[in-house]
Amino acid sequence: TEEALALLPGRAEAEKHADLRGAWTQTVELLVAAGARENDAELGAVLAGWVGYLDGVGAHRPCVDLLLAAGRLALARGARTVALTLAATGERKLTRLRRTDGVSEQVAALRAAAEALPEPELPVPPGELTAHLAEIQVPYETGADLLSVALDRYRGEQAGATELAVLLATVLGGLGHARAAADLLWRYVEDDPADRELTGALGEMLIEARDAEGVRRLADRVAVSAPADGHWTRARWAAAEGRWAEALEQCRAILALDDKVLNTRRLAAHAATELGDHATAQRLYLELLERAVPAGDAGDEDGHRTVQEPDLWHLITAASANRDWAVVRSTGALLDIEFDEPEGPVDEEWQLVSIRATRTNGATSDLPALRTGPATARILPVLGDDLTLNHGDVVVFAPALLERPPAEDAPEEERQHWRPVFGLLTLLDPAGYTTYWIDGGRPGDEPWSVLREELHEAGYAVWVYSGDQYRITDPAEDGDTLPGVYAALGVPPTASAAEADALLHRLTGGWPHPLAWPELAKAAGADLSRHEEIVERYGL
Repeated sequence: TEEALALLPGRAEAEKHADLRGAWTQTVELLVAAGARENDAELGAVLAGWVGYLDGVGAHRPCVDLLLAAGRLALARGARTVALTLAATGERKLTRLRRTDGVSEQVAALRAAAEALPEPELPVPPGELTAHLAEIQVPYETGADLLSVALDRYRGEQAGATELAVLLATVLGGLGHARAAADLLWRYVEDDPADRELTGALGEMLIEARDAEGVRRLADRVAVSAPADGHWTRARWAAAEGRWAEALEQCRAILALDDKVLNTRRLAAHAATELGDHATAQRLYLELLERAVPAGDAGDEDGHRTVQEPDLWHLITAASANRDWAVVRSTGALLDIEFDEPEGPVDEEWQLVSIRATRTNGATSDLPALRTGPATARILPVLGDDLTLNHGDVVVFAPALLERPPAEDAPEEERQHWRPVFGLLTLLDPAGYTTYWIDGGRPGDEPWSVLREELHEAGYAVWVYSGDQYRITDPAEDGDTLPGVYAALGVPPTASAAEADALLHRLTGGWPHPLAWPELAKAAGADLSRHEEIVERYGL
């Protein structure tokens, strides 16, 4: 089992690659049976999420196979409600299979085994269970079993059962069973569609379960008595699917009905940001702050009317994208941010950060950058065509950290080398650099440093991509190699390709092993034969 555990891909890999999940689950089930891996509620929630994914995409037989494994593990944990929930899902999926030979018996066996598990004794009367669970901490699966028993005792009594149903649905959702939680809540919403707590919880579960038809049905139902709630349900669903224009439209419909709401403005501002409409986002965040009650004031029991720190950061981000530096400074003051200058554009030198950008092939890269303000940074490396950014470009980034900082007890080296990672939001000021690649023999540290300094003084940039392992052919020694250098040259917009070509010739002409820059020479209209000869001679 030790070797199996070492070879087993991490759960994150199975999350990324759905085709791994079946074999991963089978392996984990064997490891649990061998006592080599813990069978806990967290594992159950992961498997339940994968079952829900297969259910949603219509992969009926793989869904049944996976839920049976999840069910066996739930039985081993004694998680009665979870096992029954999986059995119910299996029974529903059986109706979608063309052949049920063997598998229907397994689903029935899961149901029977789950029903045979003992029901827990309620520590308090059903009507007091919600308050009791709020006072003590119990595992989610234990809470689900207790709530199921209490809810069954309330059968037929809507008033007493609603609170328990909402809490049970929340617990089931936390355990990965959003579809089952939604099915539970529908039974109560049908009887009381005006209960906003019920419909709000149902909306959350339907969105989590990716049930588009259920969301539409709920929105239509609640809109009859509460139009704003109908729009809010549609807005949250649109946002969950990344349909930001529709989310913004639905939020605007709510604001037309009730101009005082705050969370609607937050979602509308987020949607506007995703659409690149930073002017609208800034206006909405300013309106939000104007209508919010300062933190600590009376009259904000639900916590939704207070000024929240993320609101201030989002306002700074939108204002930075709009170059409204006065708002950046005034909002920064609310966050106790100190600026070097009292007015004007914010362009300072704060700290080294990383900006996560997406390449043309969809992969992401963390680019070293110098933070120039609360939400702006200047890109440092010279970059290739697979990124829309380049050296010197000033960008606006989203304020949330994408990676946690190292723990206090982490190794000193790890803490020293850590840099905050932020997500790219938009390009603010392009520097206009053009990239050309240089390749050849590395002359040694001193000549290379002189080259970098001369290029920097002339307004150019250079970024080395090769490491110590990069070696090139030594034409003077058969089979021997030399240290090589492969780097990107950033030519500023104030210089032509011909000027860059001439500058490189002047700065490297005395080197014992020449560099080649064929693409730059071609752009400059220079003779390519010299560069082609270097490429051939040194095996570049």
